[in-house]
Amino acid sequence: MERKKIFITGATGFIGANFVRVLSENKKYVLYLLVKPDADMWRIKNYVNLPDINVINGDLSDVASYAGKIKEINPDYIFHLAAYGVYPSRETDVEKIFKINFVSTMNFINALDEINYECLITTGSSLEYGIKNEPMKEDVFSVPICAYGASKSCVSTYALFHARNKNKPIVHARLFMVYGQMEDKARFFPQLMISLIQNKDFKMTSGDQGRDFVFVEDIVNGFIKIAENADSVKGNIINIGTGIQTKLKDFAYASKEITKSKSSILIGDREHRKDEIFYSVADNSKINSFLNWSPQILIDEGIKKSEKWFSENMANYTD
Repeated sequence: MERKKIFITGATGFIGANFVRVLSENKKYVLYLLVKPDADMWRIKNYVNLPDINVINGDLSDVASYAGKIKEINPDYIFHLAAYGVYPSRETDVEKIFKINFVSTMNFINALDEINYECLITTGSSLEYGIKNEPMKEDVFSVPICAYGASKSCVSTYALFHARNKNKPIVHARLFMVYGQMEDKARFFPQLMISLIQNKDFKMTSGDQGRDFVFVEDIVNGFIKIAENADSVKGNIINIGTGIQTKLKDFAYASKEITKSKSSILIGDREHRKDEIFYSVADNSKINSFLNWSPQILIDEGIKKSEKWFSENMANYTD
């Protein structure tokens, strides 16, 4: 069987690096990673020298740096994972959020027109929906309340327009609360895991925020399901979430119990973010009915797997 060629942007990030890790173990694929010359490679340094993984130097904001290369590769599947603004504590430049997430993505989609790819997946976010009070379904009107969510909503609109206009197999995947190994230390879950492993007290807000926690390996498997069945879902938005909402404080207490940490969970020691969302859960009926996808790693197992990884890789999380 001929091996599929996969092109990935954002391969040095949290989700992208887990793509590389998981797919490197599957001999069905050859990977091509678009990586900026100055990118921090710590997440994928153990994979880039493998025979089926190829690093392509280029910058998403500079079409000329990658257009000829990707045309020469002629990939079967394209996973567009690069993004800016995921970390509101440090990625706050609104103009840059829209330039990278929307303008560069639009140019990237256009640059692929001469390639007869089987599937292009653009990556979205539950933040596209804004404030809702019921499970978020793909066809509801989205009213994002943050720049990142708004930029991703623009991507979904353009991606679906282009899919129809050019008859291209494009799918926009909206991800919910992804967590797991290699996650950035600015995020809730790594901060929690590091505190618990080190038996340090963990300060948090009220913890009443509800989130649909999805283990990162389930995200990878969901993306592959979409790519391999693109004919049945092309031109669609697809939620990838568990359909189960868990409050942050309940997630923190469960993590403390599973890790047997001596830490204290200090509820209410931090203020909520401005425009905090307290309800967020996916309606995942579309991905379940069209692709027979359901999460395989629920919270307890995800925490256990993550505890082992963070314990072994703590050096990457200390200043």
